[in-house]
Amino acid sequence: MKKFFIALCLVFAANTNIAAKIMEISDQAAIPQPQSQTQTDTPKIQNMSAEDLQKFLEERVKSTVIEDSKNVTTGSINSVRSPEAQKALQEQNKPEFQKIYEAALAKIAQRKSPQDIRQTQSIPQIEDQQKIWEKPNFAVIEAILPDSPEKVLIPAKEHIPYLLTKIDILPDGVVKFEETITVVANGEKLKTGIHKSLPASILLRDGTRQELDYTFVEASLNGQPTDYKIIPQNNGGYLLTQKTETPLNPGVYTYRFVYLVHNLMGIYPDFDEFYWDVTGSSWDLVVAKSGATITYPQTSEPLGQVVLIGTPENLSPMWGNIIKLNPTSFGYRATRPLFVGEGFHIISSLPHGVLAEPPFGDWLFRKIEKHADIVFCALSLIAVIVGFVISGHYIRRNVGQIKINLKKSAPLLRLLYLGKYDAKSFGAFILEMYKKNIIDIQQAGDTILLVKRTDQTKSLSKNEQKALSAMFGSNEAVFNVNKNNLIKIKRASRFIEKDIRQSFNSFRFKLNLGYILFSLAMLFAGETGIALFIQNLSILRVLISGTFVFIIGALLFYIQFVSNLYNIVAKAVATAFILLTGIVVSSVISPLAVLLIFGTILVIFFFTSGYSKRTGLLKPYIDEALKQKEYLLHQKDNILLGKEIANQQANILVLDLEKEFISNKTNEYNKLSTILDMIRKLG
Repeated sequence: MKKFFIALCLVFAANTNIAAKIMEISDQAAIPQPQSQTQTDTPKIQNMSAEDLQKFLEERVKSTVIEDSKNVTTGSINSVRSPEAQKALQEQNKPEFQKIYEAALAKIAQRKSPQDIRQTQSIPQIEDQQKIWEKPNFAVIEAILPDSPEKVLIPAKEHIPYLLTKIDILPDGVVKFEETITVVANGEKLKTGIHKSLPASILLRDGTRQELDYTFVEASLNGQPTDYKIIPQNNGGYLLTQKTETPLNPGVYTYRFVYLVHNLMGIYPDFDEFYWDVTGSSWDLVVAKSGATITYPQTSEPLGQVVLIGTPENLSPMWGNIIKLNPTSFGYRATRPLFVGEGFHIISSLPHGVLAEPPFGDWLFRKIEKHADIVFCALSLIAVIVGFVISGHYIRRNVGQIKINLKKSAPLLRLLYLGKYDAKSFGAFILEMYKKNIIDIQQAGDTILLVKRTDQTKSLSKNEQKALSAMFGSNEAVFNVNKNNLIKIKRASRFIEKDIRQSFNSFRFKLNLGYILFSLAMLFAGETGIALFIQNLSILRVLISGTFVFIIGALLFYIQFVSNLYNIVAKAVATAFILLTGIVVSSVISPLAVLLIFGTILVIFFFTSGYSKRTGLLKPYIDEALKQKEYLLHQKDNILLGKEIANQQANILVLDLEKEFISNKTNEYNKLSTILDMIRKLG
């Protein structure tokens, strides 16, 4: 697939495997302490006044810090904030983000001295964490960190001893991230693999939002490939998470993640801007050592850049350091550990025009990737509609239709001819039984008798057999057609009507079968495309099962029962099925995609119902009925001679030609006048 090709072309060679050995030691004094360093160079962001920058940064942090620090429950790791930390946060009187960047902005605008800035950094929860880590009362372990081949001593307490992000700003504006994160797990917070929250958008300087797209490339754990994915969250962000959570035994683990972020750069008339929170501001663990490198495209150097470190309420550039590695690469690091809720923000501006516009095809592909479920469901719907429209064009021209053999009984012929079942339809059934020598029709004056000639009725349909049983019972051989037996005749007629309508509906289904199969194939192809594109075949079972339930629900709405109570119950059950299924399917794809699937099913029902009308697929068969009527009239003289009238009089009756074929000449096989008398008597 294209996304894999693009991603693989950008992946560097994997780091060598990193092993870590856990060994408790007793020398607490050997724990390395953070070194106090200051940033030697703090370039200013160009093209913006200090007042404008202050307003913009306040809004930016509000929108880009992934989680409100008061509400961090899982952060990027399956863990919870300690009660002490929650209590300390709740005791702050100022609203969230009110103090954002106050110290940092003062530094940038050169309004305060470093000593004044330090006085604003008194935050109880950070101080509490500092005391714990500066004077530890816990064991230490030896481990090999990614930046050193030699073993170092690190606390055995759960934390992140090392976090480094390598950032490449590619010429087309796509930003590649390669994150290396080492964690110490002991089963308290880190029960499964780590998770990292990612923003869904960035805030531009004009106040508009710019949506981000992600392409996941690869992940490894201690040098071995592991299954991770980037998925959207209900809160609007994204989550880098395991495909299947697995238990994490106590130990030291090094994770490596590689992914691409599209549309991350802010493009302005005079410069382009990069902004990223390296740690995400939502880890629920202390990050002992953190840093980042940025490689800029071509030979361009940033116009200005700054590192801001701290909680959203107290960000400052004094705890960050920027080092020039080469003409197009810079290193950024925190000069102290990052505690719970603190972030590592990098802002950098580049000369405008260094970045090339991404190709339209790549932009389109990212949009398809981001909304794959909606795109594939919409394509399925469009394919179904186009298929039906083209087919309808040929149906109206009577071209290209597949002929389905129809065993036309006389009552079914009347349903084709006039679209209804009536007394003549039942009279035609009696005439057909006469033709088949199953019954005899006798008339003496006003008395009409039906005489059963045989019990061998296996060649008849079940409903036809039931109709005969309704009139003759199990032992009677003669049935007197009069109003005393009207109930029996009506019961027999209902069986024949049921038989005719079942045959007719089955025939209509066969006529539409090709279109139905094509439409369902398009729908299932779209659902398969969703599963393949997002590389999650397990959701295909949910989609297909949900589709079948939607079809059943639509059928319950479509079928009309004789009893109104049955209709109400059927529609209530159908509504419940459809709503519950929609909720379940919405858990794996977007609600809009679910609506498109259900809409496709409704379109299939709409078109197939229309095709089943007399002006649709039935038209050639109705034309055949009309041709048969012309044939009977043309052969009238031959039919009236001898026994041929017995073979054709049922068709003559349903095509309303009985007056043409009632003759004064005596013909013992012509029973049309008797059947008409029977219909009038039962009228």
